[in-house]
Amino acid sequence: AACKAAKAQQAREAAKAAEVAEETRRQCAAAAQRAWVQQELAEQVAREECRREEVKAQERQRRDAEESARREVAWKQQIQQRRRDEAACLAEERAQKEAQQRALEEVALKRERQAALAQSLELAEVQQRRLYEERRAAAEEQEIREQAEAAAARDEQRQR
Repeated sequence: AACKAAKAQQAREAAKAAEVAEETRRQCAAAAQRAWVQQELAEQVAREECRREEVKAQERQRRDAEESARREVAWKQQIQQRRRDEAACLAEERAQKEAQQRALEEVALKRERQAALAQSLELAEVQQRRLYEERRAAAEEQEIREQAEAAAARDEQRQR
């Protein structure tokens, strides 16, 4: 009887130990399941965080590219404006030089005309003096002829 009782006690203790072992195994499995779920969640959170960082990085790259493109467009516009300003400046300088050249040519032409007019006036004065001298000489000759004729007529009268 003591042996049976000891065996029954052993069987109860073995059943209890099996029950404790099963409970421990279930707890370990549940703990492993929770750890796996937590790890999956942590990995999912990490992946989500990586994705958000990637999206942020792409957005930064897009903004940087847009800003770079805006700066390049502004720079090209500044260069084009500078070229237009330089071309306008050159055109204005050219127009001023042409106007100065025309003014100089007009002055030179006026001087040439004035010189030609002065020369014509001088020539007219010389011709007028010559004509005056020729008329005066002709008048003197006429007067001398008339005096000679009058003297010849007086001589002729005296001789008669």
